Amino acid sequence: MPCPVDHIDCVVNECFCSPDKITTTTPKPTTTSTTAAPSISCHQCGDPDANLPCDLRTVYMGQPSRCRTGSYCMTDVVQGSDDSVAIYKRCVDELTCRNEWMAQSSDQDRCLRYGEGAVPGQYTCHYCCTVDGCNSKIVPEAKTFYSTSSSINNRK
Repeated sequence: MPCPVDHIDCVVNECFCSPDKITTTTPKPTTTSTTAAPSISCHQCGDPDANLPCDLRTVYMGQPSRCRTGSYCMTDVVQGSDDSVAIYKRCVDELTCRNEWMAQSSDQDRCLRYGEGAVPGQYTCHYCCTVDGCNSKIVPEAKTFYSTSSSINNRK
């Protein structure tokens, strides 16, 4: 690249491009602000991994508590072959909603009608919902169910 005219220095009949006159311009960094998805409050009890269900008092009387940002509320209903019922309430990520609610439960009539009366047999229903305290009942209100249009990206 040729030396710009205003950067040329000459000393004793010799000219050169003066490096101390060369300035470089560094572009200013750009910042992008994003709005984090709001955190949600969910009822939380039991431990499905340890097979420790919620006690009945907590199922019906427990208070919601704040989940990590980007979470959803889930209620898991596990009905045994002897018609026993275990209930778990928890905060979950979107992938869990998609896998356990959308893929495994949302199209199961016995899950959608569970609130009307339990269907005999052994099965598990997962209910994922999207607003504060939505998992207070065993089956959340249908209008609060997770759907792809209620994902975190659409809650901002």
